[in-house]
Amino acid sequence: MGYEESLRYLYGLERLGVRLGLDNVLQLLDRLGNPHVSLPSVHVAGSKGKGSVCAFLDAVLRKAGYRVGLYTSPHLVRFNERIRVGGEAISDDDVVRLTEAIRPHAEAMRARGEAYQPTFFEFTTALAFLYFQERGVEMAVVEVGMGGRLDATNVLQPRVAVITHIEREHTQYLGKTVQRIAREKAGIVKRGVPLWTVDQKALGVIARRCEELGAPLHVVGRDIRVERVSNGLEGQTFTLSDGEDRSYRIPLLGTYQPENVALAYGALRSLVADGWTVGRRAVREGFGATRWPARFEVVSHDPTVVVDSTHTPEGARHLRRTLEEVFPGRKALVVLGVLEDKNPPGIAAALAPAVRHLVLTQPDTKRAFPATAAARALGQTDTTVVTPVAKAVEYALHKAGSTEVVLITGSLYTAGEALTFLEDWKRARAREVVRRLKEAYLPGEFAAADPGTALGQIGRRTEDPFVVLISTVLSQRTADPTTAAVSAALFARFPTPDALAMAPLEAIEATIRPANFYHTKAQAIRDIADRVVGQYGGKVPEDLEELLSLPLVGRKTANCVLVYGYGRPAIPVDVHCHRIPNRIGIIHTKDARETEEALQALLPQSLWLDVNELFVRHGQKTCRSTNPACDRCSLQDLCAYGLSLQALTLEKNAG
Repeated sequence: MGYEESLRYLYGLERLGVRLGLDNVLQLLDRLGNPHVSLPSVHVAGSKGKGSVCAFLDAVLRKAGYRVGLYTSPHLVRFNERIRVGGEAISDDDVVRLTEAIRPHAEAMRARGEAYQPTFFEFTTALAFLYFQERGVEMAVVEVGMGGRLDATNVLQPRVAVITHIEREHTQYLGKTVQRIAREKAGIVKRGVPLWTVDQKALGVIARRCEELGAPLHVVGRDIRVERVSNGLEGQTFTLSDGEDRSYRIPLLGTYQPENVALAYGALRSLVADGWTVGRRAVREGFGATRWPARFEVVSHDPTVVVDSTHTPEGARHLRRTLEEVFPGRKALVVLGVLEDKNPPGIAAALAPAVRHLVLTQPDTKRAFPATAAARALGQTDTTVVTPVAKAVEYALHKAGSTEVVLITGSLYTAGEALTFLEDWKRARAREVVRRLKEAYLPGEFAAADPGTALGQIGRRTEDPFVVLISTVLSQRTADPTTAAVSAALFARFPTPDALAMAPLEAIEATIRPANFYHTKAQAIRDIADRVVGQYGGKVPEDLEELLSLPLVGRKTANCVLVYGYGRPAIPVDVHCHRIPNRIGIIHTKDARETEEALQALLPQSLWLDVNELFVRHGQKTCRSTNPACDRCSLQDLCAYGLSLQALTLEKNAG
């Protein structure tokens, strides 16, 4: 059985639908040796925010040094996302292996009748717990699938439980009122186990259940208070108060996230009281490092595209407030796709004040609310129906102006399909940028009067990694013509690593004096030559980490050696290579390392060799840091900066 066959089998179990109850999952787990029994865990239920709470807990506990298992649902793009250990998704091979191991037990149960066959969620839950046991997980953070009392995850005996905000959802399974739904979710409360929740309409129901079982009840808003201090596109800062005030910063946006952080913090506080070690530094670094896709996630900046998995009217109200805070005065073009048990009119009404146009779609699942039916339910004339999700997102991108916000929301399924499409869209856009730049500046095909960058010339002329390495050091904070001249003079006088290693420092300084910081560079050059001769037998190392260990060699220099010296795929990032793709809008990064990783993710390795040369040439010739020549740029229709200038010109002319 291969990976795709395993997924076909697993997804085939969805035909059994939702079957609440613990008998089957307990029998399946018993057949597998009850891997859940000795598994320390935090159990998280609720209507919204439970995934974010799980993500915060996972990040902090990993920073505290624990091997953490994370089980959430549904997935956004790939099945493997549901099951993680140490921040890494389960491998395809492990999915196959464990599916093969569990399937005979599931089939044996089915032999008694289909009512005994484990459902998709029961099978997946058993797979996760078995995997956690195999990997020696020290703490599992487990999200409830639906409800709580009869959810397959409710076989756990957690160290602490969390119930986030509760709303009307899954009413055909959980009940018609918030109070009835709360009784189902409060089913995760265990005797004597601390429970954290928020001050909410259903608090009385939860409190009674805790009292019945002697479970200590803690409430955000009473036992812990949270106050947001600042927010913006880069994240938000807030203060938690539980006897003393502590300030934290998170990268996740959304007016609802501080409450989720407070719940996670409270659960961590209970773990510490239970003997677990979680220091303040782990809390601060874990919160600051938390990533959780499709929670007001800004995935593009040209146009601005936000993906959010909100699926209830109350969540949509929070989403609208976040839109208005982060993008004041800007209306959104909204792509909305919900599931059959949701309330599209309620969600649309909650978003309405921030919406310029509504595009209705439907995710690729049997549980989808048909887009045409949603349009009829809304009864609005200013809506467009476009299916599937990818086509709806493509329509919105074309319809949106450069200053508009595209918001994609309604369900995790919709968000996942949108993210898949947007990743492909961003890759295609990045490849088109490189294609056009290659037409203008293709290395090796420059006219004699325009031969390309100094490093490009040196690499093509010598193909000597040592010459490239030393020339790259010389190029730091030095103009290209000077780099080329100084490099030629240096290697004419000291042509080999041995010669440079034995050269007097004063002679090297005198030779490279036109270069900026020549004294520092001279010392570094001789030290590099000495290391290359003494440690590597005169041959420049091809390993990135070994290159980085050399004096004055950072990632850009090391990658230049790999590209221009060895012809190996890498992306050296200098000021041009960082500024230009950010200005165009194909990436949004803060530093060179992030830029390198982002470009590597967007572009195939076959293009990496050309990236540095192309962006440097474009930066020198056209896309200068000041007064860029946008009028003669071949990327005008792809560039966020250029499009914004065009929009300003049109507005000025219209005025």
